[in-house]
Amino acid sequence: MAKTSHTIGIFSRDGRDNYNWLISLLHLIMFQGVVKNVLPKYISNNFMEFEENVSECSFAILYHTLKRGRLNITDVTDSLYDEELKYLCDIHGKENVIVVADDLTDSSDANMREIIKAQPSIAHHACKLFLISEQEKKSCIIEGSEPKWSETPTSDSLQEEHRSITAKRNQMKEILAGGSPTQKGGSNSPVPSSHNSSIYFRRDGQDSITGSRRYPDPKQYTDEEAFIGSSKSAEAPKKKMDPKQKDKLIFIGIGVLIFLLIIAFIAVLATNV
Repeated sequence: MAKTSHTIGIFSRDGRDNYNWLISLLHLIMFQGVVKNVLPKYISNNFMEFEENVSECSFAILYHTLKRGRLNITDVTDSLYDEELKYLCDIHGKENVIVVADDLTDSSDANMREIIKAQPSIAHHACKLFLISEQEKKSCIIEGSEPKWSETPTSDSLQEEHRSITAKRNQMKEILAGGSPTQKGGSNSPVPSSHNSSIYFRRDGQDSITGSRRYPDPKQYTDEEAFIGSSKSAEAPKKKMDPKQKDKLIFIGIGVLIFLLIIAFIAVLATNV
């Protein structure tokens, strides 16, 4: 099956200068087979213009930077992208929409879950959420008129961050190549780390990292339960009671019952006397 070559639209209310690094990333040689073109698209308050821009691409990246001061993507006061994210999903399908949250200080899985808990529409309308920290970008981007990707860490102190963002780069390519969790089940997902915050969301409601149920029915579960429900499966199983201990408890229970019956019998005799 031939790989799909996408025209990617990067949609944001932030200027292109904030995500030039992402454009440069998508122009790397490794993306040539899956990326045909990259179109920066500014989201204004003209929704008709937005609809026209969406029609020009086959894959959408919704980009937001914390430089705005808040991570208000959806579902919160003054959220910026409620309708836009839903429309991207409606037009291109959840498997062809990802969200990039940039310039964070914390790109951990714990922070990921907090974001999804507060902003569940991200998981409903995008197949994946990438958290990118400032340190991760520093580890791999050589600044200049056009940001360039470094295949080795820019500093020895940023090796872990470089490994993390390199993994995210590879995951992005996997999705663009048609290997999204919707189709492949996320079998190549890396083991989560403190930086590797890139959890997949599948149409069937499963988290591709654990394969456990995430969104069986949004009406049946709270947003928090829908996202972290699989954590229950990761908990240590309850220890089974030892058979000898079980027999001992049964014996004690029978003894207590017999003792109570004897007391009751004595009480009846005493009454008759």
